Amino acid sequence: MSTAARAGIETMNHGNSIPSRDQQFLLPPDMREWLPEHHLVWVIEALVGDLETSAFTKRRRRATTASRAGQPGYDPDMLLVLLLYAYSVGQRSSRGIEKLCGTDIAFRVACAGDIPDHTVISRFRADNIEAFSDLFAQVLAECVRAGMGNVGVIAIDGTKIAANASIDANRKEPYLRRLIDEITDEAEAADNDDALLGDDDDDDETARKAVIYNASRLDRAKECVESFDEGKDNVTSTPIRRAEDVLDRRQHRYQRMYDQQLKKYEGWRASPDRDRRKPCMHPDELMLLKKRWAVIEESKTRIQALKDKTFAQRTGQASRRNLTDPQSRLMKARTGFVQGYNTQFAVSDDHVIVAAEVFTDAVDVHLFEPMLRATDRELKAATGGQGSVGVVLADAGYHSKENLAVDGPDRLISDRKARILAAGVVSETSQYPLVQAMREKLATEENMQLYRRRAALVETINAWVKEWLGMRRLSMRGHVKAIGEVKLIAAVINILRLHSRQAGALPAG
Repeated sequence: MSTAARAGIETMNHGNSIPSRDQQFLLPPDMREWLPEHHLVWVIEALVGDLETSAFTKRRRRATTASRAGQPGYDPDMLLVLLLYAYSVGQRSSRGIEKLCGTDIAFRVACAGDIPDHTVISRFRADNIEAFSDLFAQVLAECVRAGMGNVGVIAIDGTKIAANASIDANRKEPYLRRLIDEITDEAEAADNDDALLGDDDDDDETARKAVIYNASRLDRAKECVESFDEGKDNVTSTPIRRAEDVLDRRQHRYQRMYDQQLKKYEGWRASPDRDRRKPCMHPDELMLLKKRWAVIEESKTRIQALKDKTFAQRTGQASRRNLTDPQSRLMKARTGFVQGYNTQFAVSDDHVIVAAEVFTDAVDVHLFEPMLRATDRELKAATGGQGSVGVVLADAGYHSKENLAVDGPDRLISDRKARILAAGVVSETSQYPLVQAMREKLATEENMQLYRRRAALVETINAWVKEWLGMRRLSMRGHVKAIGEVKLIAAVINILRLHSRQAGALPAG
């Protein structure tokens, strides 16, 4: 008796249907019937089809142990759709994505039934990390064309995201320099030791792996050491600029006095009757010039100390570097210290991310102007130069006289915490006109109502990134890859906003 006939008899006998999992399909399955018409997968597929994806579609020859050299690879557009959908549901693990492609209907649709290996997914993400910046810009432009991205009001805020590195891998400069010397000495000793080049293949393989590991560790240690002084000479602030202006004036006066004294000395030396004239001292021997030069040297020392202090404040624990990810920094977060990056978002009045950047600065106060420039750049690219920001909202972490005075759109930056503002505590009059003017602006009910929107706009995005999409820790190491992954997550959030807007515009039923 056939399986179908047996199932029919059992149904009549028991009065209910019994599932039959060995029933063959009579017609070929159609993936378009697996999910609703307006499912997020279809939205992402259509969006990718409209975008310029040439940066992702550069064909690469595959030559691995699991594939033949020259064998066609997976379609890059398919991998992009798969990656965007995976991130939109909080799945960032390449192994997790591979597993879901075989068990989850939406993932099977995203990969069109052609399940890629986790190494393919991981390499695709890593190889195209810089292309995600262009992807973010194109998605933002699609949001603008859909009538989104209201930048009459934008809010800026940052959140610390952990790097793909252990906080316990931080080391001080002396340790790193000793490590470099030790690895270098070991490598030289190994090159001179013929005994390491024996006939045992296992020993050869072990030695080869040790060499590769030490070489990688040496490169990272050197990068850590080089980063200690990197950027110190270029760091600037208002106190540093003022001190440098004073130093320039002192050096100019010193040089003028030096030249005058040198001219007198040379005239005295050339005079035929110099023995009868009052002796003239060389400028290097003149006590007044020596004192002035000592003041100049002291000023240089103070400026360098001020630069070191400012650099340390901006980059966090500047006396330590992480051997796993040398470009990450130890930063203070709400729950303690985190080894990671400072991720900044600029969000429009309708919760569209208009700028997303990653910095190694530990504090936000120095990032207000860079975020203004990034927002202006992204808006000009998305709107063809038509977009302009109305008001910028930022919390007390961005408050400084420099940020109040920097060129750009109007802004509301409180010098007090939100809970103090909510309590209505009146501050004393500030001696700085810009600070006092900002306090007076926030004292009006209209501006205060506007400022209260800040948390609802940008802190909601921070919550989406960490809580909903699960991005509490980056998947890849290095500043460039951190920027790429944050741009990817920002593009995903904008796609979700676009999908939500389209779903809300659909007719009921």
